[in-house]
Amino acid sequence: MKIGETINGYNIVSHINDGGFDSVYKVEKDGVQFAMKTVLPDADQDLVLRFRREVRLLMSVKDEHVIEVLDYDLDNDTPYYIMPFCSDSLSHEIKSLSDEKKVEAIIDFCKGIFAIHQAGICHRDIKPDNALFLDGILKITDLGGGRFANRDTTTLTQFGYIGTEGYMPPEYKTDPEAFKKGTRQGDIYMIGKSIYNVMSNGGDVSNVDLANVNPGIAPIIERCLKTNLNERYNNVDEIIKELQVFKSVKQELKNGPKSLDEILREKGHEKYDDLYNLLLNEGNDEQSLYLLLQKLDDNILRALFAAKSNQLNNYIGIYDQILRNPQGWIQTLLR
Repeated sequence: MKIGETINGYNIVSHINDGGFDSVYKVEKDGVQFAMKTVLPDADQDLVLRFRREVRLLMSVKDEHVIEVLDYDLDNDTPYYIMPFCSDSLSHEIKSLSDEKKVEAIIDFCKGIFAIHQAGICHRDIKPDNALFLDGILKITDLGGGRFANRDTTTLTQFGYIGTEGYMPPEYKTDPEAFKKGTRQGDIYMIGKSIYNVMSNGGDVSNVDLANVNPGIAPIIERCLKTNLNERYNNVDEIIKELQVFKSVKQELKNGPKSLDEILREKGHEKYDDLYNLLLNEGNDEQSLYLLLQKLDDNILRALFAAKSNQLNNYIGIYDQILRNPQGWIQTLLR
C-alpha cells in the first residue's frame, strides 16, 4: 500500500506503524478519518489466516473498551480491516496522566480484557501499547495473537513465542504448548505487568519493584504475577473490583481526609478501616510509608493487623521488602 492510494473508497493518508506481521495506516473516507490495518506485503498464507482470525475475534466482542471493526475486505489483494482512528496509546500517555486518571485507565483496561475473556478469547499480548484512547475512552486493540480458548486449533500459532518480552508469563516461555493454548491466568499475568508499567510511571516491567507503586496497588500486581497459576486471580472482574475499591478509598480521602490524630481517637472497627485507608493514601512512597508507621505504637499495630489481616498480608510484605533493601534516604534513618 502506498500513501495517496485509494482502496475501496479509503484514501491512504499516512503510515502509522508496523507490527511483527501487519501495518497500520491513517486513512480517510467521506471526510472522516479511520485506521486501516493490513497484513505485510510479503505475508505468507499462515499470516493471512492469522489476520483473518483477528478480524473474527474482534467482531465477536461488543464492548466499549474493545476496538470496533467498522469495515473489512479479507478478499482484497492486501486484506485489511477498518477501525476508528484513535488519538494515542496508554503507553504514550502514561506520564501525562494524574494518579487518579491512571487508576481510571487501568480499570477500563481491565474491563476490555474482561469482555474479551467473556467472549471466550485469550488475548496473549496484553500491554499498554495495545490500548488506545478514543474520545477519552480506553479501548483494547490488537488481537493478532488472540485465539478462542475452546474453539480454535493451535495450528495457526506456528511462530513459537510471539508475545512481548517482559510481559509474557514464565509458563509461556518455558512451555511453547502453554502459549499456543493460552489461558486467562496468562492474560492476568500480563495485566499485572501492565498495571505496574502504568502505576510506576512507565517503569521497566522486566524488573518489577513494588516499592515504585502505591501500596494499595502493589498487592494487586503481586497476585497477578504469581508464578503458580492457581495463586493468581481466577477472573479479571476480581481485579476490577479491587481497583474500584482502591479508587473509592482514594476519592473519599481526597474529599475529606482525616488526620492520624483524629483516627486514633475513634472507637471500634471504624478506626482500623480509616487507619488502613490512611496507609494506602499516605504510603505513596518508601519515605512516607516508613514515617507513618513509625508514629504507630505496638498496640495499635497489633490491633490493626488483627482487624485487617487479609488486606495487610501483602502490604506488610512490601514494607518488609523496603526495609531489607534500603536505598538512599532510608539508609540514614535505619542507622
